[in-house]
Amino acid sequence: MPGRAATFEVGSRRYLVLEMVDGGREGLATLSASEQDVAVRLARGEAHAEIARARGVSPRTIANQVASIYRKLRIRSQAELGLMLAASADFR
Repeated sequence: MPGRAATFEVGSRRYLVLEMVDGGREGLATLSASEQDVAVRLARGEAHAEIARARGVSPRTIANQVASIYRKLRIRSQAELGLMLAASADFR
């Protein structure tokens, strides 16, 4: 979606995302149920430690899942993730 821009807030920070990567929405379907839960929590601004406590796993497990999510969706930031999820009817 070249040429598109949007702002996204994560916690107290506001990000300007100028362009989304291709294939993002299709990539959401590739996430496991666990990755989907982590993605939604991360997009809401929860820290890795908070997500780990809520899911009963270690923060390292969450870090590994986040890396997998970013790789599958071909994104590089929490802001991109939030924007992608906000644009998807499946994750509202």
